[in-house]
Amino acid sequence: MDKESLTLNEIQQESLKILVKIDEICRKLDLKYFLAYGTLIGAIRHKGFIPWDDDIDIMMPRKDYIELKKYFDTHEEELKPLKICTRENVKNYEYYIPRVSNTNFKYINMIKRKPDVDLGTFVDIYPIDNFGNDDSAKEIVEKIRKINEEYVLYISGISNTQLYKTIIKYPLHLITRLKRGKNYHLRINKNIDDIIAHSFSDDDKYVGVPAWIFRFVQYKREWMNDLIEVEFEGHKFYAPKNYEEILKLEYGNYMELPPENQRFPHHDYKIVPKNKK
Repeated sequence: MDKESLTLNEIQQESLKILVKIDEICRKLDLKYFLAYGTLIGAIRHKGFIPWDDDIDIMMPRKDYIELKKYFDTHEEELKPLKICTRENVKNYEYYIPRVSNTNFKYINMIKRKPDVDLGTFVDIYPIDNFGNDDSAKEIVEKIRKINEEYVLYISGISNTQLYKTIIKYPLHLITRLKRGKNYHLRINKNIDDIIAHSFSDDDKYVGVPAWIFRFVQYKREWMNDLIEVEFEGHKFYAPKNYEEILKLEYGNYMELPPENQRFPHHDYKIVPKNKK
């Protein structure tokens, strides 16, 4: 790592500052959020970051996320340098999930030939939606997964690995651009949201993140009803009261450390202060 890049600990501490601000806003507006995925494991197992983890994840019911987004939109100047980054407002942003980013920093992708994206340090937000009554919801997830995969092709036709893959991929990229039009970044998330709204209902037994998951996981609705405060890096943040059921479903024995050869950050990027290369 070059001397200008933030260390893992510095990335963690800058991300923590963002989470503190999100928590402050959510408490002020009475919005529901809670720690999720590796961040929730970190809180329960380490009372802070998993030592090798390089990001923070939270979940929010969709209606609460919408209100948070409105707050950021109407308090843009006051909240700078923080910004909610989405496909709509950040060029080459691949992900359905929004990120609250500190724009005083620059995110540098370490994967060859991957397009630049204007991010800094960040916290991921996973909006929670209704998610059906059984595993027939897999069909909807697969449909949404294909839409998200196509968007990566829409952004770029350059392969991250081999030239021959680019030769195959680039014509498909041009076809996708032609089919979807130049402003597809403004429509894709709404298309996904509409699929979810028409496929699931408030009467569903399960909730989850059908818009952006890589492994099919449905949570019992009642698991996410009640929240408690947990310690994380000397602060108190919200977690589901039923965190044990959630983490067992996702990870099995979440209190067991992974093998040493798996204890490293899993994201291919570095962070530098703005105006640094």
